[in-house]
Amino acid sequence: METESADDFLQKKAAIKRGISAAAGEETQLYESTLLRDLQIFESSVQKTKSTLEMLDRQEQEDRDLMQSKSREEESVKHKEEYEQLCATIETLPSRHREIQRMMQEEEMLEEKISLIFLFHLFLYSLDLLCGPQTEDKQNCNSAKVSSLWISGKEKRSLLGKIKVTLLRMTTTEQEEED
Repeated sequence: METESADDFLQKKAAIKRGISAAAGEETQLYESTLLRDLQIFESSVQKTKSTLEMLDRQEQEDRDLMQSKSREEESVKHKEEYEQLCATIETLPSRHREIQRMMQEEEMLEEKISLIFLFHLFLYSLDLLCGPQTEDKQNCNSAKVSSLWISGKEKRSLLGKIKVTLLRMTTTEQEEED
């Protein structure tokens, strides 16, 4: 066997070192390229995630805008309904006012009628007192020429009707003067 010379040994050793260094360099390069590729994939994934988040934010904002728009629309419909109700109420106000005025006029007329009836009854009562069965009162009636009332019921009714018409004319004239 041949013995190796020290130079050969050193050369082999250097060649092995170079081979190991070359292999290590290739392996390092392989690791670096793998890491670089993984980094690029990660950056791409981060970009996709960012764009997805931005898209989700835009969709969320659009959803909020739609909800606000829907809320405004519902409120608008509500205001429109309230407006229509107010318009309907306003349209009925003049007729209500006229009805109230009519009722007040009827009440005033009723009060006047009651007053006239009261006056008429008071007048009849005073006639009865004046021309009643007492002789002294009959003498007063005769002197006042009211005794004809006792002559016939027909004449009495006629006279009372004339008095009633006169009282009604008086109240009508008073109403016209007030208006």
